[in-house]
Amino acid sequence: MVDGDKKKFSKPEEPLFNIETSNLSKPSVDFEKLSMKEVKGLQLKPAKQKYFFSSRKQLSKEKNPKSDESIAELAFNLLLEDIYLNLEERLSGLISSSGNWKSLELKGVLKVTLINKKLKNFSIEVSNSSIDPKLNIKIPPSFDKKKWSEGIVTLKEGLGQFSDGKPIETLKYGISLSSGNIHPPFKLTTWLGSNAFAAEIEFNPQQSLFPKFDKITLIFSVMDNLGATVKDFSGSEAIAVKNGYKWEINSLGPDNPSATLELEFKKGFKVEDILPIEIEIESQKTCLNFGTLIAKDEDDRPLSFKFESGVASSNLRIE
Repeated sequence: MVDGDKKKFSKPEEPLFNIETSNLSKPSVDFEKLSMKEVKGLQLKPAKQKYFFSSRKQLSKEKNPKSDESIAELAFNLLLEDIYLNLEERLSGLISSSGNWKSLELKGVLKVTLINKKLKNFSIEVSNSSIDPKLNIKIPPSFDKKKWSEGIVTLKEGLGQFSDGKPIETLKYGISLSSGNIHPPFKLTTWLGSNAFAAEIEFNPQQSLFPKFDKITLIFSVMDNLGATVKDFSGSEAIAVKNGYKWEINSLGPDNPSATLELEFKKGFKVEDILPIEIEIESQKTCLNFGTLIAKDEDDRPLSFKFESGVASSNLRIE
């Protein structure tokens, strides 16, 4: 491949086509992904949807609001929302070249940003009473632990007002393989031959923490002199980039439970020629499921809010 450019590769008789994603930045040079008739499996693309939540109204995914006024009421706007809720989860870990998980750790935090300067306190009511206890949720000393046992996140009485516009950590939680009775979110099997490499990724139905992943990307660093080409990428997408390849699996979960990748090399290669492999994860579905949220002020009046959630990877790799 040519250094500095994202390249395309395929069998000579097959056309190439562009990959579409809202989460990856556009390359400086157009690139195209593989299309091979003999490739097995269906290539899926996640629907591009925006979700807006409010304690007063909820925007339906199927039906558009009838007026611009209703859209303005739901869309996040510093002048319209009272608070902003952001649930972030980070997944890190290490997988061996044989596919065994050597370590796995999930960390999550719920942050609240006060937009309405008049607010002195707030409460967030959680409808899901079956939150997985293995997540080991911790609440800061300034928050009412008794109220949290009732499914309400709120400050202790008499602690004053938070600074507006600054994120407040209200809950933290975590889980790891060492916690016991934890299953990895997916299984990865690899095969190494003298002139070939193959990998299969499978969603793990034995676990219940991870409902699905919107996208999993494995980044391979492969030297040009090895003459690598892609033989198969069933249930996924394969892209040639500078100094390697990207293997993308969209919507890994019950609806798309597995995907495979096969690489061939013109000359023999060693394990260290392809390892380590970096893994990137994107998902709106978090392990912590609050159910329906209701936000209120100190006088028990409803608050308007936006809620966003997501899972991403941090230092997750195969080596």
